[in-house]
Amino acid sequence: MNAYALGGPEGAAIILTEGLLRRMTRDEIAGILAHEVAHIRNNDIWTMSWAATLHRAIEWTSLTGLALHAQHGGGSNNRSLAALLRAAPSIAELLRLALSRTRELDADATALELTGDWQALVAALDKLERHHVGFSARPVVAADDGTMRLLRSHPATSERVGTLLSLAY
Repeated sequence: MNAYALGGPEGAAIILTEGLLRRMTRDEIAGILAHEVAHIRNNDIWTMSWAATLHRAIEWTSLTGLALHAQHGGGSNNRSLAALLRAAPSIAELLRLALSRTRELDADATALELTGDWQALVAALDKLERHHVGFSARPVVAADDGTMRLLRSHPATSERVGTLLSLAY
């Protein structure tokens, strides 16, 4: 079961898998569609493409900088520069993932605003979690996944549910 949006405000499409259409109620599908419409309205596809392009530019710039640094002897007084050049792509990727998680939470909030049905949104997230992971999400305000949280493109389902519940009340 999955859904995703393509394009932006000038031209877009929303894809829903057959499994999602068969296993979700109409209200749950409406919530998922509202979430995807939010991605389109907010031009998230363009934003995340831009962030990925920026990440690639940082990777290439860092690689070039490291090569030039090594070519010029990589003196000990430039160790900080070399360390920064090595760390920059990872930092850029962590920032890109954080942006993605924020955009997902924003799309959830907009879906709630559009539908006014937090119960259907939570039920849809729960069904998706059960399908993909095998168990239900816990409704908590924020899940403590430790450092693995930083490597996710989407917030944990329990965090999304907790945020929806806090917005609904």
